[in-house]
Amino acid sequence: IGFQNRDKIIAGGNKILELFKKKPNCSKILNDNTEVTGPWQDAAEWTVTQWFPQMEKAGLKHFAWIFSENIFAQLSAKNAMPDSSVVTTFNSANEALEWLKSKD
Repeated sequence: IGFQNRDKIIAGGNKILELFKKKPNCSKILNDNTEVTGPWQDAAEWTVTQWFPQMEKAGLKHFAWIFSENIFAQLSAKNAMPDSSVVTTFNSANEALEWLKSKD
């Protein structure tokens, strides 16, 4: 929620990774950024080069990313996406949830 920075992104990402590893049968995440405001591009490289690879190694298969309406937050999110099919982006929670439900 609100403005994000590198420290917040890394702390939140590490917490998600920690919790995800405790659920070995979990393979899906709903990432709702609708209330994120402003850019956070200083953490985008860490997200794409470190966090996503660790998450995929831990079993992540489907990541539904709901974008903020804030264009700067959207640009940061786009820069943070891995070059893989694990992430699909959405503009609404309903679409994202339906997509996740359709995945095995």
